[in-house]
Amino acid sequence: MVEAADDLQLNKTIARYGRVDLLCIDELGYMELDRRGAELLFQVLTEREEKNSLAIASNDCFGKAHTFARTCPR
Repeated sequence: MVEAADDLQLNKTIARYGRVDLLCIDELGYMELDRRGAELLFQVLTEREEKNSLAIASNDCFGKAHTFARTCPR
């Protein structure tokens, strides 16, 4: 997503992720998201809202879920 934004291809990339029937995001907690990464992810999730399915997986324990919540825009 960051590379797509840098290459001025962000809208095209977000639209592509918005069209698939099921978007699977694996290991969401593997890397810490900075503010820009969280905003880009939020754009993808917003594009899919009430349109298509989304699956998010992580091997982190449930107690670490707050790590994502702190970086995600509300």
